[in-house]
Amino acid sequence: CVCVCVGSCVCVCVGSCVCVCVGSCVCVCVGSCVCVCVGSCVCVCVGSCVCVCVGSCVCVCVGSCVCVCVGSCVCVCVGSCVCVCVGSCVCVCVGSCVCVCVGSCVCVCVGSCVCVCVGSCVCVCVGSCVCVCVGSCVCVCVGSRVFVCVGSCVFVCVGSCVCVCVGSCVFVCVGSCVCVCVGPCVFVCVGSCVFVC
Repeated sequence: CVCVCVGSCVCVCVGSCVCVCVGSCVCVCVGSCVCVCVGSCVCVCVGSCVCVCVGSCVCVCVGSCVCVCVGSCVCVCVGSCVCVCVGSCVCVCVGSCVCVCVGSCVCVCVGSCVCVCVGSCVCVCVGSCVCVCVGSCVCVCVGSRVFVCVGSCVFVCVGSCVCVCVGSCVFVCVGSCVCVCVGPCVFVCVGSCVFVC
């Protein structure tokens, strides 16, 4: 199907679909989908999906998904996901995820995650995580993680951590940690730690 909606829309597609919505939209796709929404949108995709939202968006993807949001966005992905957000974003990923946020971001990942944030970021990871932040960042991780930060950073780790920071850093670690810092640093460690500053 090809579905084009302008105005106040509800679009439901099953199969191999292209859905384009402009205005106040609800778009539900099941199967192999491309969903493009501009305006105030709710986009729900189940299967193999590409979802592009511009404006005030809620994007929910289940399966193998690529989700691109520009503006004020909430992106929820479950499965194997790539989520790219530009603007004021909340990104929640469960499963095997790559999350890229540019702007003012909150990124929550559960599972095997790569989280890249540029700007003012809060990154929360549970599981096996790689978190890369450029700008002003707060990173909280539970599990096995690698942190790389350029800018002003606060790292909180519970478990096994590798932290690399260039800038102004605060490290709080509970567990087994290796931290390398270039710049002014504060280290707080409970457990087995190696700090290089």
